[in-house]
Amino acid sequence: MKLKKEKIWNGLNSETKVKLFNRTLFSFKSKNTRMKAQLYDQMNQQVREQTKNFVPLSDRRYKRAAGDPKIFAYYLPQFYQFPLNDDWHGKGFTEWTNVAKALPRFDWQILPRVPIDMGFYNLGNDTSALRRQVELAKQYGIHGFCIYYYWFSGRREMEKPLFNLLNDKSIDFPFFLMWTNESWTNKWLPKEWLTGKDNQYIESKVKKGDAKKFIRDAMPFFKDKRYLRIDGKPVLSIYKGAELGFAKDFDAYKKFIQELRDEAVAAGLPGLFLTKAASGFSGFSSQKVYDLFDMVQFFHPSYDKTYSKWDKRALIEDFDVRMDETKYLLDKPPYDAKKFWHGAMVNYDNTPRHMSGGNINIRKQSLKNYQRTLAAACKYEIKNHAPDKRFVFLFSWNEWAETAHIEPDHYYGYAYLEATRAALESARKKRKKRK
Repeated sequence: MKLKKEKIWNGLNSETKVKLFNRTLFSFKSKNTRMKAQLYDQMNQQVREQTKNFVPLSDRRYKRAAGDPKIFAYYLPQFYQFPLNDDWHGKGFTEWTNVAKALPRFDWQILPRVPIDMGFYNLGNDTSALRRQVELAKQYGIHGFCIYYYWFSGRREMEKPLFNLLNDKSIDFPFFLMWTNESWTNKWLPKEWLTGKDNQYIESKVKKGDAKKFIRDAMPFFKDKRYLRIDGKPVLSIYKGAELGFAKDFDAYKKFIQELRDEAVAAGLPGLFLTKAASGFSGFSSQKVYDLFDMVQFFHPSYDKTYSKWDKRALIEDFDVRMDETKYLLDKPPYDAKKFWHGAMVNYDNTPRHMSGGNINIRKQSLKNYQRTLAAACKYEIKNHAPDKRFVFLFSWNEWAETAHIEPDHYYGYAYLEATRAALESARKKRKKRK
């Protein structure tokens, strides 16, 4: 039954799945009328749910108030065709390829997610899609983008959208780089799991002289007037430490971080304001690693086995229960609240990326609890940081293949953008004192 059902789903294109026309369902030639009826009921249920959950575009714009934290959303520049993807995944592959063909494994999954407003945009041709993204971000309270920067010892990948932004000065929007120093594999799996000659990877490992090379290559961005600066220094976030090849040599890692700072000064900058991404997939790093950085920023919440279970090759964590019990702050600061910028995760479900294999991670979260979590993060920043140092990090703006996007889709519409603005504004309000 399941295989037949998935075969029917595979025959539907994205437009048909969105519109869910009844006549399309009954155009399939199948002797199993019961299966057909079940699929019909399931899709009609999605239509009813979509009508209930869909939020249209608003005319209202966010107006910044004194003391509001600045929300930076993580931004993936994957949505265009480039040679490495062509080589690894087939000619014309982009992030949309996996997004459009994703099938639900559970009846509560809303897949595929189909983008509206900008549609299946292309970030490689020009800045038209980026310009619209910035318009939406400003309207709903997003202050800037933290853009993934893929740099492998002098080799850039997925960089064209960044240079499009750099060259179009008319786009007035703050941004900064997160050096996403993670090894790449053509299967989206750790390289230790790869077997066979058809598997490939690009290793993220620092070599001698890389600190100087990195600063040189990133200098055009650091000098841009829109680039985020703190205390006059350009902000640079570093994703991982172990991936740099220093997992067993802390002294070498420490030396490299200092080399980055020194090379920035040698290049004429007042220094670097270095931040460390706190990725919950591997747990918080040790205090001595965080001590090397000026700040630590939220990226992914850490996993909690208490709220997780394995089901049909998917690790499912119930964020709604977890957040109710932790008062919506998913992770405590590593060790110093004054050195930690909090944040929130829109959602997480990497089914689209692993349809052909690999373990699926799903972190179930309601729209209501996303808004509560983001509001709690905003209040945390107001409580713990001075007005000019209040930053909240949002995962993410457009991680569509991980179902972690705030951009509007066919099911929720602009609901997550509305929730973002509402959370930011609610953090201003003072609770009334009880009598």
